[in-house]
Amino acid sequence: MARTISRIAVTPMIGRALDEALAFAALHPVGQLDGPTRLRLLTHLTSAPEGTIVLANSRGELALVATVVDVIAESHAPAELVILGARRVESNVFAHEVLAPAKLFARSAGRRALHLSRPSCVEDLDEVLEGAGYVFAYEVILMRRLGTADACEPLLPPGWRWAPLDDALVPQVHTALLEMFRGSPSTTLPPLAEFRRGAFLSPPGWHVLLDGDVVAGLVRLSAQGTQGEVRVLGRRPAYRGRGLGELLLARALRLLADLEAGAVTLEVAATNEGALALYRGFGFEVVTQTPVYATVLCQEGS
Repeated sequence: MARTISRIAVTPMIGRALDEALAFAALHPVGQLDGPTRLRLLTHLTSAPEGTIVLANSRGELALVATVVDVIAESHAPAELVILGARRVESNVFAHEVLAPAKLFARSAGRRALHLSRPSCVEDLDEVLEGAGYVFAYEVILMRRLGTADACEPLLPPGWRWAPLDDALVPQVHTALLEMFRGSPSTTLPPLAEFRRGAFLSPPGWHVLLDGDVVAGLVRLSAQGTQGEVRVLGRRPAYRGRGLGELLLARALRLLADLEAGAVTLEVAATNEGALALYRGFGFEVVTQTPVYATVLCQEGS
């Protein structure tokens, strides 16, 4: 089947085409994405229809759905080729029908680099990645914790409080996230308007730790049935060394336990030794390690 796979020309992904792509990705998921996130990736986080890649076989059956995320707040941040769903695809098909158009699109969008998490749907990929100019950049670790949260959350310092994200907090939270993850190879953030659009999807969503009226840290959570996920956990650089990681993670686990999440997952860059130690201290164990590759699209200053 793989030899008959070809790329479908995509106009703005709406209506039946969008529904079919989302249904396919739900049946053949790649990674830890939930439904609302897949929808945003296909409709709002790529800047043009050419950023969406859909492959099908000769019978019209979908084989792969992917998108190039280039709607990013930081001008120097890399674009990311995200595979939402896939069957098995041969490496030469992947090279010509996915890698090549994705690279062309990201370059035309003005991005300096394009990242790709190694897809399990493609075999014998090393030679193809090397030929396309990709090199190993970093590794992402998926961790999981079974069971409910501990009974007690640490007490907050005087004047501190938790708050769910509301519209008034959105600009400050967006600014805080830019500070927290500036220079991080594994975390990108959309511009403020797009962040606001998606901020209230995928409940239980964002929970903000406030020092008075200042955002000190935050978590973003997702829950589906008995499966919970810590999507984002971070504290502002000014609060480094004050134990906020424990406060944030304990709160996240408590909220997910209240939703009866019997298992909680999260992803972390393998180079983030402090975060790895924090998560292990809360009983998280490594499930998988996925290499991420990068290709440079234009040199600095060009």
